[in-house]
Amino acid sequence: MNNIKLAKGYINDVLSGNVLANEFIKLAVKRHKRFIKESKEKGIYFDESAAERAIMIIKQFRHTGGDAAGKRFQLLGWQAFIIYFIFGWKKKENNARLIRKAYVEISKKNGKTELAAAIALMMFLFDGEKGSQIYVTASNFNQANLCFTGVKKMLKHMRYESETIRRLIPQPLKYKIQFPDAGSYMSILSKNADGAEGVNVHASINDEIHTLKTGQSVFNVESAMVARRQPLSFNITTAGHNKGSYCYQLRKNCIDVLRGIKEDDTLFSLVYTLDKNDDWTDPDLWIKANPSLGINGGIQLSALKAEYKKAVNEGQQQVNYFKTRHLNVWVSAIAEWLPDVLVKESLKPIDWGKFSKCNIYGGLDLSTVFDLSAFVFVTEQDGVFYFNAKLYLPEENIDELEKKHGAPYRQWSKEGYITLTPGNVIDYDYIKRDILKAADEYNLIKLAYDRKFSTKIVSEITAGGVDTMAFSQNTTSFNPSITEFETLIKNNKIKFDNKIIRWMISNVALFSDLEGARKVSRKHSGKVDGVVALLMAMGQYLICQSEVDHIDLADSYKDGIFFL
Repeated sequence: MNNIKLAKGYINDVLSGNVLANEFIKLAVKRHKRFIKESKEKGIYFDESAAERAIMIIKQFRHTGGDAAGKRFQLLGWQAFIIYFIFGWKKKENNARLIRKAYVEISKKNGKTELAAAIALMMFLFDGEKGSQIYVTASNFNQANLCFTGVKKMLKHMRYESETIRRLIPQPLKYKIQFPDAGSYMSILSKNADGAEGVNVHASINDEIHTLKTGQSVFNVESAMVARRQPLSFNITTAGHNKGSYCYQLRKNCIDVLRGIKEDDTLFSLVYTLDKNDDWTDPDLWIKANPSLGINGGIQLSALKAEYKKAVNEGQQQVNYFKTRHLNVWVSAIAEWLPDVLVKESLKPIDWGKFSKCNIYGGLDLSTVFDLSAFVFVTEQDGVFYFNAKLYLPEENIDELEKKHGAPYRQWSKEGYITLTPGNVIDYDYIKRDILKAADEYNLIKLAYDRKFSTKIVSEITAGGVDTMAFSQNTTSFNPSITEFETLIKNNKIKFDNKIIRWMISNVALFSDLEGARKVSRKHSGKVDGVVALLMAMGQYLICQSEVDHIDLADSYKDGIFFL
């Protein structure tokens, strides 16, 4: 088992701190350890022989470029861990591999494309899959051809060294490699290349997916994998700038799985980047985004420092380029919101019975009748703010919405975190019932609402005795509640018991105007309806408190004197 020592060593180094790693890498390594503990419950097992074999095969390939060109593949610790995890974990039910999709995000010049080429060639030649197709994809033909050329160069060395390989694999064509005895082939697939042939895709290498405008090309290939026993969609990229892109949403989903917000045992991910509060100018931290830094054949610290100096001298555009390409930091004018470590601490069970007849303040965010809607109310007790979030979706659309939003709504419904209303549109009577019920159980001071989609239900709620107020969806209205919520959560003064709110907070991107006032950017965020309703509830509380303070001050003023 000598070949897996490298992977095991990397795991131990990350856990011990011998390797400086970010939150996501630590979580990925801990996930492997957790799988071992939960393997019986999950119906999975780790096949060390399979992991050993995969690493051994790749080490027989030869590098295709740079100082290492022509030498045997020298796997680094992080690369060995990828192969170890993907090819080692299996399902007990059929002994097939567990991982069906992988996402590796890492800075330039760390060897990701070379590793992807090696994985593609190994799966093509040594996976024992008949009639399979393997595609190398990218947003453009030239990018896809970089990885495919790497595969061909590795294969060229193999054909030179092995008579068996020469017999089984004909001389590669320009854009296609064939394996006649297995009825398999490998080729390039891009938006300006021919479409996928057939429905037997065994593997796809999707390169630099941050450049994809949509994920449709990836979806197309993955949908052709459903009939395969153990396919793999292997996605590699550096960071980009479009946080509304397919790549960023996939990244977000991977992080949610690593953090335990979502569950998907078939997804593997490594995200090499700086931690949120790291000083990006500190060279000692750059290894977090560059695990090959300083290693023979990898990127050198002196070269990275030279790029940094150049970026600083040439201005913000080059600084942004340095951050995205060399530190793997997504750079955008839109800012993410709160670190998950704070949000996680606020998610606690709440006994709502003890708040009976307490003052509450509500927020209502209605979607179209086909999408998610939210009613949230807040109460303040001894300086702590407790939020009750009720979320709604139409039941008949659930499969489509789960895929669209990347969220396990059906499971969350079973757990009681979301209400599925009958039919293919939201039944607003469910929302109205919950609002009126809250008004009866507590003292609902006022309900803030977004005018959009709300006219009918608000008139009915008002007729039911609820005091309502339209809440403008602009920075002026939202900035006070955003600022107050940030202060409170940092001081452990926020509590909520619906875990979907934790997920939605992680989806939030904030827009700032020229004065620095902020609101939630719907355009750049994921699903955030519950957070918008929460902030409206918080905003309504602040408005009502301001009105109370104003009334108290006015009452204390008489004949030019304040009586306090």
